[in-house]
Amino acid sequence: SEENWKRVREMLERLGILKKFHIKSFGYGVLQNAYKVFGSDIDGYTWDNDDVDEETIKKYEAFRDSMSAPCRLGIEIQFKNYTEEKAKMIRDAGFFAAAWNIARRDYDEYERLFKMGVTEFTEDNHCSMGLNY
Repeated sequence: SEENWKRVREMLERLGILKKFHIKSFGYGVLQNAYKVFGSDIDGYTWDNDDVDEETIKKYEAFRDSMSAPCRLGIEIQFKNYTEEKAKMIRDAGFFAAAWNIARRDYDEYERLFKMGVTEFTEDNHCSMGLNY
C-alpha cells in the first residue's frame, strides 16, 4: 500500500540511502504504486517479466514516459529464458537487461548472457550484483 511505501521511504531517508534504493517486482502495479511515493528520487525500478514482448515494452515505456525525471529502469528475465531477441528488445527500448536465478552457474552461462547485453544479475540467495553500463 502507499502507506507502507511511505514508511519505507522515511526509513531510507533517515538512513541516508534513499538514492541507493532500487525497487524490483514481478508486479507492474507494485512499481506504479511505489513510483507515487518515490518518484525518481531512488536508483530506479526493475520489472521482473519473463514474457517480454512488444506489449510489455510499450507498457514499460509508458511508465518511463510518465516519470517527472529519468531514473534507471530495467527488465529482468529468468536467465534460462533469455534469448538474443529478448535482450535486444529490452536494450533497444532503453532499459537495462537483467537476469535472475543465476546462482551457481558456470562462467560460460554468464559469458553467454554478457554477450547478449545482460548487465545485471540477481542470485538465488537474493543478493544482487549490478554491473551498470
